[in-house]
Amino acid sequence: MRKKLLGKNNLITMTAILAMFIVGATMSVNAQFVNATVPPLNGGNGSGGSTFNFTVTAPIMVMEIGQAFQSSTQPYEIWYSTTPISGPPTISTANGWVQLQTGTVTGQSAGLTPTITSLVLNTPLILPPGTYGFYVGGASSSVVYTTYNSSNQSTFTDALTTIETGPSVGYGGSIPNPTFSTRQFNGSVTYVPASTSPDNVSLSSIETPGVYCAGGFDSISVKVSNFGVNQVDSFMVVWDVNSVLDSAWFIAPLDTFGGTGATDTIVTLDTLTMPAGATNITVWTKWPNGVQDTDTSNDTASGVFEPALNGTYTIGVGGDYTSFTDAVNAMDSYGLCGATVFEVLNGTYVEQIELSTFTGMSSMNDVVFRSQSGNADSVKISYAATGNADNYVVNFDGASYFSFENMTLENLGSNYLRVITTPTSGGSHHISFDGCIITASTTTSTSTLRSLTYIYGADNHDWSLSLIHI
Repeated sequence: MRKKLLGKNNLITMTAILAMFIVGATMSVNAQFVNATVPPLNGGNGSGGSTFNFTVTAPIMVMEIGQAFQSSTQPYEIWYSTTPISGPPTISTANGWVQLQTGTVTGQSAGLTPTITSLVLNTPLILPPGTYGFYVGGASSSVVYTTYNSSNQSTFTDALTTIETGPSVGYGGSIPNPTFSTRQFNGSVTYVPASTSPDNVSLSSIETPGVYCAGGFDSISVKVSNFGVNQVDSFMVVWDVNSVLDSAWFIAPLDTFGGTGATDTIVTLDTLTMPAGATNITVWTKWPNGVQDTDTSNDTASGVFEPALNGTYTIGVGGDYTSFTDAVNAMDSYGLCGATVFEVLNGTYVEQIELSTFTGMSSMNDVVFRSQSGNADSVKISYAATGNADNYVVNFDGASYFSFENMTLENLGSNYLRVITTPTSGGSHHISFDGCIITASTTTSTSTLRSLTYIYGADNHDWSLSLIHI
């Protein structure tokens, strides 16, 4: 489901919060929540520190950061950034990071089996809705974390927050450049909801349309939340679909955070015949309890929605998608509603491909990547692996019903030469390569790190390699 979340990356400083108390403004602080990654994560590895992304869907006050430290007395640092982590971070003030706190802690973990130690913040951190990057550890710290694999849970969500620890987010090591990947944060965030507005309804997300086929029917539904101090009994929602406006009034009691009732509700606005092209949807809330909304910064969400893929597309300069990665991202975002063929224009595509079973895929709704010219020498997917973590050209992670036809897949690395791989969790089936060239740098070795194909794990079956030149 493709939810469009409302995000704000403005920080309210403690100076501002103190000022609000001085002038007598109302601030509501409610029940305490703890979002933790342990369990299910269970350590097994460790280094100087670890990173994670932290998504907030309502204003909160962070009171404690928990981290599993190895059993010694050690210094620590807590850093955060208003920009989420997306790739190896450089943690420094010059790159927009803020050092939240430093101190000394005695770790309680038994070896690499995690026990979380809570670090109480000297100054609580107020976070508006948005996604933030965090790092806990330091140059002389020893934390416990988990080495990621695809069977691990990587996203941890509670009432108002999400901790993300997966690929391109979770890094381990010392600051400023933790580079071990992918490493999963073994820790927690303790917080309380906070509100400063009396009547404040928020448009938290657009829940649907979901995955749909062109010409089919789908609804527009949204999540509305009460972020105010007052309970809400009614509100208006206005929506704009491709520049056509409509609105409706809803009677839906919403409690305040910490109350016994629900603080949010999902309402259906309309049912549409979905077009073949893009659908631009903007939705906003108005008039909580029939009065002016006292905080309009969180009232609006918007998104551009596309139908699921079905039919024939081209990859290459001037095509529907400029790269294999763009085509894969489209399948990930929009899903499939029919058999799909990507005809690839002649050229060398320097990239890696990570494939999974996307929404709507089946034995009938399969995916074929084929050279448009039919010449395997004319279309190349090329990548030079540098380590174990990136040792592949095409990786099938629980993927099914993919075919590659008449193209070259090559790994130009020196010591890491895998071309086709699966993670150890397995679960990839009905995969075929027909008329392809699979190649890597010439070497003589018995190491599996240099094997052209590395198909490992349970429940891998129905693989076919025919007319292959290796």
